[in-house]
Amino acid sequence: PVNDAPVGNTDNYTVVEGSTSSLASVLTNDTDVENNPLTVGIFATNNAGVGTQTANGSNTVTTALGGTVVMNADGTFTYTAPARNHATVDTDGPDIDSFVYRSNDGSLNSTAWTTVNITLTDTVPIAVNDVDSVGVGSSVTGNVITGAGGVSADTLNIDSPFNLTNVVLTTGTLVSNNLDNATNVRTIVTSNGTLAIDLDDGNYTYTAGVTPIVVTNPTNNASFTSAGVGLFGFDTQEPYNTAGNINSGLNLGNLNATSAGRVRFRDNGGEADDGAGVEQNAGSNNTDRIENTEQLVINLGVASRTTNIAVSNLFAGETAIWDLYSSTGAYISSGTTGGVASGQTNVSISSGTAFSYVVLRSTANGSHFRVDGITIIPEPSAVSDVFTYTLSDSDGDTSNATLTLNYDTTTTAFN
Repeated sequence: PVNDAPVGNTDNYTVVEGSTSSLASVLTNDTDVENNPLTVGIFATNNAGVGTQTANGSNTVTTALGGTVVMNADGTFTYTAPARNHATVDTDGPDIDSFVYRSNDGSLNSTAWTTVNITLTDTVPIAVNDVDSVGVGSSVTGNVITGAGGVSADTLNIDSPFNLTNVVLTTGTLVSNNLDNATNVRTIVTSNGTLAIDLDDGNYTYTAGVTPIVVTNPTNNASFTSAGVGLFGFDTQEPYNTAGNINSGLNLGNLNATSAGRVRFRDNGGEADDGAGVEQNAGSNNTDRIENTEQLVINLGVASRTTNIAVSNLFAGETAIWDLYSSTGAYISSGTTGGVASGQTNVSISSGTAFSYVVLRSTANGSHFRVDGITIIPEPSAVSDVFTYTLSDSDGDTSNATLTLNYDTTTTAFN
């Protein structure tokens, strides 16, 4: 009897661009009249037989779109897909790669080439939400693509290069949004800070808009008022709602021009005994310090959880007492700071509750001191800045994610 050649039928597969896949046999839908076992005899790039190879599990053929195929005799094959520009899919249709083969029944190859079509699906980047924090008066850097400074890197596909095509403020108060066309850096100013982000590579710098309030070496009341800080002195009087009861809260009505007039300053060109004190009337250098039964009330002008007060003339064995009050004058907490052998003493105050007023007072152990400077860390806005960015690959696929910038007052150091 005459042996008829096998007949191949077109095969169709779908893979992701840039991937390497082990695919099922192309022989599954091929036929042979004699039902002889089939193998793949040869395979090639196209019907012209370009690059024809024997199917032996090691020979390689380049496909029509630049992929590679290693064909096994049993019809299974390994396919490495090329990366493709899918930006023109709408006009050119999907990317379909192909190669051809001839099946063999043991003695004859099929008379015609059989086509294997492989549809290449596009890959898309996956942007990942990032969270970063900045200290008051400082800046932070990072990269939304690599995840530096944030949470984790975006998932990038094979369609490089990648860039940002859009960055907008989605939570927060916008002040301005500008793009420098020469550098492709977008600068977004908010009520909390300033984000400068490079659209080409995702690098960013966020600069805090909230900065420390600093007064150093004050010589008069204007040194404080120009910084928004108010000083009020109480000699035989008291600033509390109930006399002698610090827990009763501050009587804010007593923080007036009269009590401000009891604040005395000494400027001796150094820090040993300079600064602000309290005295009913202009007194000597020794009596216008903050002494027992006297209080100096400091209106910070802002809410704060961290404030540092420099005091002079508080020596070892002496103690300064501080009391904290809210913006409404409600009592929060108290603490003490001991003096040093020489020089200034730093009264470092930290509170889990925001405070707006600090009362400094002395003890009965001969402590007497002056305020010679203050550094206030304002309480940042409770609303974080949230920016939404669009990550794009080379053929126009996009993914959106957010960059959230929080304030971290614990990272702020006093100078």
